[in-house]
Amino acid sequence: MIFFPEPKLRKQWESGNLDPRLESMVMICEALWSRDMPPRAVVVTSIQRPKTTDSGVHADWRGVDIRTRDIPNSMVDEAAQKINRTFVYGGGFNAALVHDVGYGIHLHLQVPPPRIAADEFVGYNLRGHE
Repeated sequence: MIFFPEPKLRKQWESGNLDPRLESMVMICEALWSRDMPPRAVVVTSIQRPKTTDSGVHADWRGVDIRTRDIPNSMVDEAAQKINRTFVYGGGFNAALVHDVGYGIHLHLQVPPPRIAADEFVGYNLRGHE
């Protein structure tokens, strides 16, 4: 189950603007976390943000944040590892990482621009829990 705590997040998810690779990454989390009993929801906390100095890939519809506080670390790590084995961000950056940039620890998913080499862009390169 995918849960959106704010109506604007569901609208963004359904808008058609989100990179389809991100949808696939979220589905991987859903598949892995639904094996637990009771199944755990994937809670999407951020998709698109207005372009600012700290909006990063979210400004271009290339980032999704997922709440992890209710998910065991082992399950979060399993999802991040599976996503990083399946999707390549490039330039030494991971497609999935667990980090805290001031709003609480979460699973950050990101994809490079579709037409430009990923190594020309700066992404997050944090590994593991902080």
